Amino acid sequence: MLVALCRYGQSAVVRDYVKRGLSEDLGSMSRVTLVNVLIRGGELKAAVDSIETLPNETAVEYGHVFALILIQHGYPESAIPLLEIARMPGLSERERNEIRKDALSGLSAFHDRPDIRAWLERQPDYAPKGTDRNPDPRTLRFAPDDVRRTKEAFATADAKEHGAFRTKLKSALWTGGVPDDLRERTEQAVTRSMERWTPEERSIGIRVIDGTGVLSPEFSRLLAFMEGRRSECVVEVHKTGSALFIHGRRNPETRMREFTFVNDISATAANAWEQARDAGIPVAPILRPPVERANGSTRVYSRYCGKPIFSYLDLTQLPHSFRKWIETEVRKTKDDLLRRGIRHGHPHSGNFTIEFYRSETVDRETAAGKTVNDIPFSQKDVTFDPIPYLEHPEEWVPVVRLIDWDQATSSRS
Repeated sequence: MLVALCRYGQSAVVRDYVKRGLSEDLGSMSRVTLVNVLIRGGELKAAVDSIETLPNETAVEYGHVFALILIQHGYPESAIPLLEIARMPGLSERERNEIRKDALSGLSAFHDRPDIRAWLERQPDYAPKGTDRNPDPRTLRFAPDDVRRTKEAFATADAKEHGAFRTKLKSALWTGGVPDDLRERTEQAVTRSMERWTPEERSIGIRVIDGTGVLSPEFSRLLAFMEGRRSECVVEVHKTGSALFIHGRRNPETRMREFTFVNDISATAANAWEQARDAGIPVAPILRPPVERANGSTRVYSRYCGKPIFSYLDLTQLPHSFRKWIETEVRKTKDDLLRRGIRHGHPHSGNFTIEFYRSETVDRETAAGKTVNDIPFSQKDVTFDPIPYLEHPEEWVPVVRLIDWDQATSSRS
């Protein structure tokens, strides 16, 4: 509603509302959301003015977030004072360090400006441009003991995930009022079925369960499709920010199960996603041209892209060189987005994923001028299992992608 007011000539009313909201608690909207209302309503200068006049208490707590917004929209000189005083009391030290890296990386795009360069060079944690280059992942080598420990750690993590699922299933069956004689049989049937699913399919199944519940019609349709009782299925996954549908079908040639993720998001978010893709930034692939819908949303077709990076980085057994490679890829993506004025909205470790392509496939497709966003997906050329790469890194190319673009915006939108 507030964005619409901006666009229909009521910017003064919205600016006043935002100004009050930044200094007092209006309850229903966060301070960051209020500033983004002005930006999306075409009132960039008013948004910058609002940030520059933040009350000191607000700047100390939220200054880092507003600084990133200013950097993204080309106001680095206004971001620096906020970075100087932001203390981020509600975040962990690791989160504070990551945010500061993002800010310094974004400011490096303005390194040719003497005032910005001078400030950056005074920062002890600033790495000048060019020092963050990543090696070709095919040149990394991992000790057999490290690979063995990592393989065991992934197996343990998978077992814990499966155990958590069974606990969740039991709880749902108890609270759902399933009769005693059916409860145990239902639990055994579902868990036996999911044990035969691929990691991709289990991930989708757990996502559907988390969103709709194990007794929902959505999960029943998915289960029937997975067991061959349906030729295809469409399930809705409940999530914040947008609608997500997962369409499963059998490939008529290979007879293998395939899934398409159907995202209904704003036109602004879809445009930002496409801009990132066209810039060669590794994102969730867009499988066909987005479709504008009658309700004003845009439908974007994508796919599963692998486990989130936290499932890798949380393992202490992961080889250090691969961990560093992943972290550098994430920083590069965030840096590229900042340079291009693209704001993802929530680029946390749950929205970065990893998949592995056969080396010869990447070489062939990139030689033809394609980016990682254009390489056709084939189940024989792509794996979501890291072990083949760790055992034979010269044969695989890991790709770190940024997914979930429903909150994205762009200064070019």
